[in-house]
Amino acid sequence: MAEQRIFLLEKVLLAGIALILFIPLLSMPPWFSPPAWGQAMVFRVVIGFLIALFAFEAVRRDSHVFSYICHRIIQIKWAFFLFALLFLLFFLSTLLSVDPSFSFWGDPGRAGGFLQLFLFFLFCILAFLAIKDRSWPALWTIAISAGIGISLVAIFQQFRLLNQIFIFAETRPPSTVGGAIFLGTYMVLLIFLALAFFFHSQSKPRKIFFLSASILFCIIILLSGSRSAYIAFAVGIFYFLLFLPLPQRQTRILNPSTLRAAKIVLSLILIGGSIAIYYFNTHPDIFVKNRFLSERPNLQIMVQGLASRFSAQLLFDDPRTSAWLIGLQALKERPLLGYGPENFAVGFDQFFDPALPNFETKDLSSPTNWWDRAHNIFLDIGVAAGIPALLTFLALLGFLFWKLYSLKKIIPQDALLIHGTQTTLLAYLVVNIFSFDTFSTYLLLFFLVAYAFFLLRKAKESTSLSTQSYLLTWKIIQSPRTLLFVLLFALLAFFTWKTAVQPIQLTTQINLAQHDVETKKCEQAVLRMERAQNFDQTFLAAYFNTEFAEILKKCGNQIPERKIPFTQKARGLLAEAIKSHPVHTGSWLFYGGLTNTIIEAAIINALPQEQIAPLIQEADAAFRKAHELSPKRQKVLIEWMKTDILAQEYADAKERASQCIELNLETGACWWFKGLAEIYLGDLPQAQNDIKIANQKEYPIRSLGSLQTLANAYITTKNYPLLMTAYQQMLERDPKNAQYHASLAIVFKELRKFDDARQHALMVLELNPATKSEVETFLKELPTTH
Repeated sequence: MAEQRIFLLEKVLLAGIALILFIPLLSMPPWFSPPAWGQAMVFRVVIGFLIALFAFEAVRRDSHVFSYICHRIIQIKWAFFLFALLFLLFFLSTLLSVDPSFSFWGDPGRAGGFLQLFLFFLFCILAFLAIKDRSWPALWTIAISAGIGISLVAIFQQFRLLNQIFIFAETRPPSTVGGAIFLGTYMVLLIFLALAFFFHSQSKPRKIFFLSASILFCIIILLSGSRSAYIAFAVGIFYFLLFLPLPQRQTRILNPSTLRAAKIVLSLILIGGSIAIYYFNTHPDIFVKNRFLSERPNLQIMVQGLASRFSAQLLFDDPRTSAWLIGLQALKERPLLGYGPENFAVGFDQFFDPALPNFETKDLSSPTNWWDRAHNIFLDIGVAAGIPALLTFLALLGFLFWKLYSLKKIIPQDALLIHGTQTTLLAYLVVNIFSFDTFSTYLLLFFLVAYAFFLLRKAKESTSLSTQSYLLTWKIIQSPRTLLFVLLFALLAFFTWKTAVQPIQLTTQINLAQHDVETKKCEQAVLRMERAQNFDQTFLAAYFNTEFAEILKKCGNQIPERKIPFTQKARGLLAEAIKSHPVHTGSWLFYGGLTNTIIEAAIINALPQEQIAPLIQEADAAFRKAHELSPKRQKVLIEWMKTDILAQEYADAKERASQCIELNLETGACWWFKGLAEIYLGDLPQAQNDIKIANQKEYPIRSLGSLQTLANAYITTKNYPLLMTAYQQMLERDPKNAQYHASLAIVFKELRKFDDARQHALMVLELNPATKSEVETFLKELPTTH
């Protein structure tokens, strides 16, 4: 009976692990979006069930599972020690994080956090303990099959096949893993084991399967356009072929002569590829002039997009190196336990410097200026959990790589699979020098580590080690088995509901509301989010409030008459989010910007100063806090200057503009606001010079928004000649705007150009007949000209 129970347990665990390996195929907006978030939630449900099942068996009074666990761990004691130490260091970094709640839970944007990492650790241990020798090849076949499915989705996306189901990608398909970079990494983590199984397998159908998968993965790596994947593949394939062990029974495919030929071919391919890259960089118009491609525009766009990934100029313009310098400063600031998981952005903001090359100087809200990952695994781990965690991580992978190398002679029948595992570990480190992990790549990494643990343990099988000598009596729990079963699965149900089901319900409503906004259905979007407020938001309350605030801001722009009520509601939501996560620069900046909108409306509506003053203080406090968190963030200074101008603190605005310019001379917005402050201060020559420089720095000084801002300044300073020019420029862009004609009529009246005033007043009447009485009154006030 006990043997049947253990057999059934093993089958259920294997089925669950197989299901987990297929999770990266799951991508169904709006329920599972972003993809990593939906996949992580499904993973929580499945792994929670498997762990509860395993734990139930372990605590039975007649169970030997606990002794089995001890026995297995002792067989890999040094590797397990490093693994456990790494977990402990991440746990401590979470406890002492600058934002412990965010470090523990993360948010849907990255689907990270300590809880998710903890479940990956458990998954790795469970896979090591539950998977028997005979099952590993089958499970790797399942993982490779999932990779084939992901590859096919990428091909459908790239070539517009079944485009009613799959999202079309012009150049770089994201497939189901959330991005082209992650797709490249995922393929890199599969291709070398697929090749290893190809050489290892004796069955012809299996050889065909693994070779086909390997070729497909090569194609997808190319389509991904991920330079990090290209480099990792090149390093990996070079190592794989250079050190490929020959099996005891050599074949036509795998013998010294064919291996030598393969190395020669690889060398020629690398040399030829290098020449091709050089030629492309010296002849960038090669694809434009190609007649075959010019007749096929879609193919031309794809080829040009992929070829551009080899551009040397693109490499020089990459902001990664600047972000790495900032990451190093953050690492020096908190070297022991870091800022906590998910908090790279806090360290990045603290040391952000816009003077570093390749950060965006025109759009200061560009993602290239706001990093929550270093795009470098060493800095990501170091800044998140400290130098000890980074060294432990490298020691773990290094130890596994070294031990696996020595195992090739101990278990020569598995030498090819060991070599494939080694190569994958190497490729993982290389690809993540320029990238970072998401759910799908983390899943493969921890599964790979579990497989490495299995290989280490397998090498110990020759040692005569009696299981009975490690038997431990496990009688701590004396409760009836039925009650224990009920308690365990009640805990599982609670965990699943709170950390997976409810979060998915909430993010689904957010995704639907965002789609409503994109399709101009703002009323429906706001109503949907208001209903979602009644959900139990668990750990996602701050995320929900921030997303709701973003939706309200966009809807305020779509429905101008509701802008102020929407903005007031958004401010309240954001205030709650800030209470939960007070170290996020973006939240304070967003709150201050919303407050500026309310202040501007209050001034337009001529509200009493005692109502406006507290709002100015709130905005000032928000920007002051944002400035403390990110002292060199120009976006903060620019928004702060808007508050100064609304508060008529023009000297402060000019001083902040000067600070902004000192941070980066190329940012046109800083020059613009300096010129604006000087208009209010009466220094028109200097103002015009600064605005001219802003124009040279590509600030849109002729946009309607900028011209309206200038007009407001000229109204305040009663500079009617320049005000006339501003309104005339606005009319050039929007000639049928009745309000601009009305404003220009008033300006002409002040300048005593009565004919022009009359002309524009009549134009107002033509464009808006409802203003007949106001226009007639205005015309009567104009002197008669002869």
